[in-house]
Amino acid sequence: TVFASGGFPNPGTFAVSATDHNILWQNQIKAYEQSLLEHDGYIYCHSDRGIAFCWRASDGKEMWKERVSNDGVSVSPILVGDLIFMTDESGQTAIIRANPEKFERVAENQLGGSAFATPAFVDNRIYTRVGTSKGESPQYLYCIGEK
Repeated sequence: TVFASGGFPNPGTFAVSATDHNILWQNQIKAYEQSLLEHDGYIYCHSDRGIAFCWRASDGKEMWKERVSNDGVSVSPILVGDLIFMTDESGQTAIIRANPEKFERVAENQLGGSAFATPAFVDNRIYTRVGTSKGESPQYLYCIGEK
């Protein structure tokens, strides 16, 4: 199964069979620049409108949805262990548990005034690029973690 999201003028998220190309399920949620995240048979999404979703991958059933941001989203969600990091364009990161049964916000933090790049997690460190304010330079590369 291939999962994709986007669309203009009609937004949508789709599950498409990789063998016969039939649409298995779809909805009207759009994650345009950011990727969808699949984990243990569930799809997690940080929509363009700042709402986190969890859908069952097999049939698209919505397990939960919750607003995690009031800003736009360009950064893809990242899974580390059982935690999903979702960052919006203002640099706010919501950390939620990858749990299809219920939405659980574990933490929230702010770094910089803008974020458009997906962070990388390597050897107990987070590498991330943020700006001082939305749409403005300069931008900074941070390494957060243990030596």
